[in-house]
Amino acid sequence: MKNNQKGFANLVLIGVIVVLIAVGGYFILSGKSKEQEIKEISSTDTSNSTYWKTYTNEEYGFEFQYPEKLKLMESNSKVSLNHTLPYRGSACDMTGGFEPDLDITDFKVTFEILHGVVSSPYTDGEYKKGNLKGVWALEGAEGCGDTKYYFPVEGDKTLLVTRENIQILSGIRNNADEIKVILEISEAINKEQNQVIFDQILSTFKFTK
Repeated sequence: MKNNQKGFANLVLIGVIVVLIAVGGYFILSGKSKEQEIKEISSTDTSNSTYWKTYTNEEYGFEFQYPEKLKLMESNSKVSLNHTLPYRGSACDMTGGFEPDLDITDFKVTFEILHGVVSSPYTDGEYKKGNLKGVWALEGAEGCGDTKYYFPVEGDKTLLVTRENIQILSGIRNNADEIKVILEISEAINKEQNQVIFDQILSTFKFTK
């Protein structure tokens, strides 16, 4: 009789231990799940901090997306995206005799559809992003000219994308203190962000006809 009671007690003890392990495991996994959920929500909120708009050009048959903080302008056959900051300085001092700007452009890209197959007399490399595949060439003074991208379009046309090089933020000039002041301005776009935004915009570009 005593042996039976002892055996029963052991079974109860084992059962209690199993239950405790199961409950503890549940809370541990639940805690990790909540922690992961919080991280995912936080990451999502950060990624949605910049909203994108869609621009459609029905005349030339193309569209692309761009961050809403960029200003879009249309002029004849050209469409440009730019971002400026209030700043007392000069974006380019390679030409001499310049007057200080009241604000500085830290991002500028222009799109234009040209008739015929157009290309640069020389190229610096190939560029491919999304549906676009073409070549690029740096034109002008280093850090102060433009980088032009040529993409062939069906119907003997060429998409010309002109990207303004921002010398003051390029690191070419010995102006680390000046760059620091500029980048402390809210919404400033640094050199690395400039490249990322440019690539993202071109990755969304597509022809609609």
